Amino acid sequence: MQVSPCSYDFFTFLYSAEVCRIRRGLKGIKLILVKGPNHNFRQDQIRTRDQNETFFQNVIVPGISLIPSCESFMWLSREEASLNIQKENIFPKGYSTHGPTNEYCGEELVASKIRQDDISFFEAPRYATAIADQFIDQKMGNKAFITLTTREIQRDDVNLTRRIDLDFWNSTIEKLNSLGFKTVLIRDTAKAFSDKILEGAIEAPIASVHLPTRMALYDKAQLNLTKNNGPAVLQLFGKTNCMLFSEFDENVVALSSKWYADKFGMSLGSQFPMTTKNKTYYWGGEDSKKTIDQIEATLLATTQIAPNHTFHDEVNYLNTVTVGLRHLIESLNFGPLREDFSLYSALENYNHQQKFTDNLLELIASQRGDGLDGDAFEEFVSQLPLISSAV
Repeated sequence: MQVSPCSYDFFTFLYSAEVCRIRRGLKGIKLILVKGPNHNFRQDQIRTRDQNETFFQNVIVPGISLIPSCESFMWLSREEASLNIQKENIFPKGYSTHGPTNEYCGEELVASKIRQDDISFFEAPRYATAIADQFIDQKMGNKAFITLTTREIQRDDVNLTRRIDLDFWNSTIEKLNSLGFKTVLIRDTAKAFSDKILEGAIEAPIASVHLPTRMALYDKAQLNLTKNNGPAVLQLFGKTNCMLFSEFDENVVALSSKWYADKFGMSLGSQFPMTTKNKTYYWGGEDSKKTIDQIEATLLATTQIAPNHTFHDEVNYLNTVTVGLRHLIESLNFGPLREDFSLYSALENYNHQQKFTDNLLELIASQRGDGLDGDAFEEFVSQLPLISSAV
């Protein structure tokens, strides 16, 4: 937790670790959470000490259960977390307690998209599904429902792109009801028991305060709708149809077009890496007939949980290969693994289909002394002919 925030970004890390586990053919995950320097957390201004501790205990710890392959977790100091583990079994690759690396920003997902790694899904544990079933039986009976997840805090929302349009959603809820779908509203934890904000919606405070039950409702819904907020990551990597409303905000670093390009390889109109075809990253506000039409289309579409490894446009393609190439160069510094050769091979294939460099190997070699260790490059090149023939 020295280099990672105590936030929903943890779930990007957790999902990336699960994809890595599958890629490397490992049986399970043993999760070690290493305490940071600021009362066990990272030194930042995102949350207070009390907020970090509350989030850790009520979101991160129960959220570990969304990955069934996670066999155990430990919460250790840096001194206690002495790692004597083979590099093939460590995620993020190259991690050490004295030189911690993070993997919550998405570069690992971009590399996985390029390699076309197998996907996985978050899923609620059985006990949480049982709680969700009780809520559904009590509030909706046998009627189908959608969820709407709100973000009501003001932090990192300079241009108000992350809040819902109440007028739009009041009318949309009426439309959805006419189609036979109830709307379940899942609010911020701090607003779980506040006055209603959407008259036609059924509020689910249990999902606001208990993350596994939140995931269980997402699993049971016909469609999950959300603005760009923390819990959206649970929906993006769940099985159910999802529609996420997003807009760039150049006044917020993590919402800027540069951030999306540098971290996720995305461009305006593109989809989130390593998501499936039943997930829609909808670029735009909520105030048009086009939006309602898209909601209806997503709601009624057949669920397709096949990976969506496509590119929206040339900018999306170039951003993606740029992130993937940078990830490969950083990874080689810790010694090549089979996944690095697979990534190199996939980048070569992309370059043959749509050229982004005259010579990929020479481009990588040019980074020696500028982010790439020379000996690490030589080790990679020495193994390339042998591995490439088997990849």
